[in-house]
Amino acid sequence: MLWSQSFDPSKDLLDLTSKVILVTGGNHGIGYSTVKHLARKGAKVYLGARNEEKGKAAIARLNEEGIAPENAIYFPCDISTPSQAKQAAEDFMSREDRLDVLVNNAALLGVPGTPVDQIMMVNHFSTLQLTLSLLPLLKKTSEELDSDVRIVAVNSMGHRLSRGADSNIQFKTFEDFNKDFSKDRFPYFSQYCFSKLAILLAMTVLQKKLATTPITVISVHPGTVDTFSDRLSLSRIAKFLTGLFIASPDVGAYNSAFAAASPLIKADPRKYKGAYLNPVGVFKEPGANARREDLQEQCYETTEKYLASLGL
Repeated sequence: MLWSQSFDPSKDLLDLTSKVILVTGGNHGIGYSTVKHLARKGAKVYLGARNEEKGKAAIARLNEEGIAPENAIYFPCDISTPSQAKQAAEDFMSREDRLDVLVNNAALLGVPGTPVDQIMMVNHFSTLQLTLSLLPLLKKTSEELDSDVRIVAVNSMGHRLSRGADSNIQFKTFEDFNKDFSKDRFPYFSQYCFSKLAILLAMTVLQKKLATTPITVISVHPGTVDTFSDRLSLSRIAKFLTGLFIASPDVGAYNSAFAAASPLIKADPRKYKGAYLNPVGVFKEPGANARREDLQEQCYETTEKYLASLGL
C-alpha cells in the first residue's frame, strides 16, 4: 500500500487504562477504527452513534475482534441538530464523572443523497455545540493532577478545496453559512468543504479561548481513506487497486489515534495546541481561509449567536 507511515498505535500508544474517551460517529469507518485503537490500549471508549442498531452491531464486531466489553461501550449520540447534540452531552455527563478525550469524528459527507442543508448543521453547528456542552466535564478532568485532556476534530483537506478556498467567503450572518451551491458542478462537495472550513475556524478560536487551561485542541486530516469499498460490489482487481492508493479505515484512523493519545503530545502540549495535523502527526499549515483571523472570529461569534437564538 502506498501509504507512508511510521506510527503504529499498538506500539506507540501507552497504556490508556483509566482514560475515558468519547468518539462520535464510531459505528463505521475511521470512527470505528479509532474506537478500536484506543480501546485496545485499555481506555474506556464510548462509541457514539445515532442509530442504536448500528451502534450495538459495531460493539459486537469490536468484541469479536478481541475488544473487552468494558473498553467499548455504545453511547446514543445523535447530533443531527444542535439541541440533540446538547442533549447527548448532558446524557454523557449524567453517566460519567470524567472525560479525557473527545474525538469529533461524526460528519455528513458531500455525496449525492445527503441532505445538503444538513451538512453544515451536523459538521459545524452541532459538532461545536456538543463540544461546548461537554466543556464543563473536560475542564473538570483537566484540573486533575497529571491530566491530559484533548479535543480532536477530524477535518479534511477539503477545507482548502472548492468553496473552502473561496476568497470571498464571510461568516457575518447565519445566512452566510447556508449559501446556495446548487449551481456548482458538485454542490454536495462544495457544501462539505465549506462546512469543514467552518468547524476548523471554530476549533482554532476554541483553542484560543481555552488558553488558560491545559486542554489541547487538535484538528486532523486522516488522509485518503477507503470508507466505501466494503459497501460496494467491487471486483477483486478494483479492491486491490483501491488498497494500493487508499488507506484502510484502520490506517486512516492512525492520525485520530495519534491526536487522541500519543505521549508525544503530552510531552510538549504547547507545540500541539491548535495544530492541524496531516497523517501521521505531521504539522501542516491549513488553507489560507482557515488562517484568516477575521474569518475565525466571524465564524465563532456568528455561530455563538445562532446557538443562543436556539436557546442553547
